[in-house]
Amino acid sequence: MGAVAAVGSLVVGAYSASNSKKQGDRMAGLAGRQEDRQAYFANQLIELMKNPSSILDDPGYQLSFGQGLQAVERSSAAAGFTGSGNAAIALQSYGQSFSSKYLREQQSLLASLSGAQFNPAQAYSGNRTNEKS
Repeated sequence: MGAVAAVGSLVVGAYSASNSKKQGDRMAGLAGRQEDRQAYFANQLIELMKNPSSILDDPGYQLSFGQGLQAVERSSAAAGFTGSGNAAIALQSYGQSFSSKYLREQQSLLASLSGAQFNPAQAYSGNRTNEKS
């Protein structure tokens, strides 16, 4: 009975070792793909920081900006300000605040996805807070 138990123990041990190696290989492959993804998002972040106006080509930006622009125009029209200086100021204010907010959100998202320890969106907002003081 002792010999059967010893053989059984060896078989289980060999199976466990083989299974552990397979899991280790699979995890190494996942880690490699994660590094590739992080490098991709890091490159996207670098390109966005080099050319912030590229955000204007983002379909999500275009859709959201267009809808917000219509809301501001409708609100101005309802208040009787269509074509006035007040309407122009409201449109300009909306455009500037929306664009900078969307850019910071994209920078933050890409920084997070790239695994960056430095988030340019947070640094920017921190600098703006310090400037107001």
